[in-house]
Amino acid sequence: MKTFSSLLEGPGTPGEQQAAAREQLRSMLAQSKLRYWSPSMAFSLQGERILIGVATWSVFDLNLLDCLQGALSRGRQTVIDVFDADDCKALDDFEPYIPSIGRVFQSPAVGIWRDGESVLSAWGFAGRRLLKEIGLVHQSFERDVEQRLQRTRQ
Repeated sequence: MKTFSSLLEGPGTPGEQQAAAREQLRSMLAQSKLRYWSPSMAFSLQGERILIGVATWSVFDLNLLDCLQGALSRGRQTVIDVFDADDCKALDDFEPYIPSIGRVFQSPAVGIWRDGESVLSAWGFAGRRLLKEIGLVHQSFERDVEQRLQRTRQ
């Protein structure tokens, strides 16, 4: 399986690459340990569940999906559901996905459930920090992505 971050590589203008990444997100999720989710779908009421809203045009968000895929591949017993944050057209549209998150100004939007109960939520940098605190994302995530980006620009 190719990586989520590779969705922004290839021919075309940046806008064309971003549109293609959005179109391919669901099929990539179907091939991974992560799952696509929408508010019309049920979710498990047992164990830990993470729901993440990503922007498919964001290098950071796509690298985050790669990192989460790696965590599940190493045996983490967590359900990770994903939605396309661009499906939310207004700041308040995140509420049906992640209750009590409030207005979201930056991706990713992150919600954590334990045994069917929403326990934590955050967005943007705080959302990534929350994923670090529960051990799904390594502490140097942002620095590592920046270093990869610098290498590709050289």
